[in-house]
Amino acid sequence: TAWIKTVILSENRMNDIIWMLRTLLRSVDVVEDAAFHFMPEFYMMAILNMYRALQECFPQKALIRHRQAPALFRELAHFFAKHICNPQIKSIDVRDHILQSSVIFVNYPQTLQALERLPEADCGSFMASIVANYGKTNYVHLSRMLIRFWKGHGFAYRDPPEYYNKRHEVLLPGVLAGTAMYMSVYEIEPNPSVKYQNLFSTFLSQGENGAKFINIVFNQLNSCLTEFMNSRKEIRKNHNTYTSLVERSCLMW
Repeated sequence: TAWIKTVILSENRMNDIIWMLRTLLRSVDVVEDAAFHFMPEFYMMAILNMYRALQECFPQKALIRHRQAPALFRELAHFFAKHICNPQIKSIDVRDHILQSSVIFVNYPQTLQALERLPEADCGSFMASIVANYGKTNYVHLSRMLIRFWKGHGFAYRDPPEYYNKRHEVLLPGVLAGTAMYMSVYEIEPNPSVKYQNLFSTFLSQGENGAKFINIVFNQLNSCLTEFMNSRKEIRKNHNTYTSLVERSCLMW
């Protein structure tokens, strides 16, 4: 372990990853309009994989204290605000990875603050994309982000104190069957975002957005309850198939 931390997970290696990540973020940011369709998907996947490597392979405190952290978080926030649920991205796999990484991004106070400090137009676009696509894409990831904006602000939460400030393996479902993946999440105490709560309320108050969103939520609840009852019956009938129901249960929740 000491050799890995010294040789592989060194500060120089972190600097190299951050430099390459920021270079790709700037390259993707300048691609606009029709030219976006000709950009290789590898650029997007490389950005997401490098961000995941920084989160999982290096100490969280070292990343937060890095001299380029504020600029990196700002550029990542702009990337997620611009490309979450971006219809120009045709690859389902890339869209799914962006959603999964967005869940992790809003989980930390420093990165959430970077999202809040974006220009008002970008903040509004980010929230509008989440709500407008809630019933069109994998709503599990979008639900986790919305919960994150509210958790701990006027709502009770029952997680014990020892649950926080530790890493937990979270199973995040994918859009395609068999694409669910485990993500190591460093659970921190609730850090709600009043700004995005207000943006959410503003968006729902426009036209029929509120009625459409509530209708989608109740449809999803009804679907989850039906799936839960069916899974419960299957588990009671066939105990041996319990492990095969894990991913199905993950998709349900």
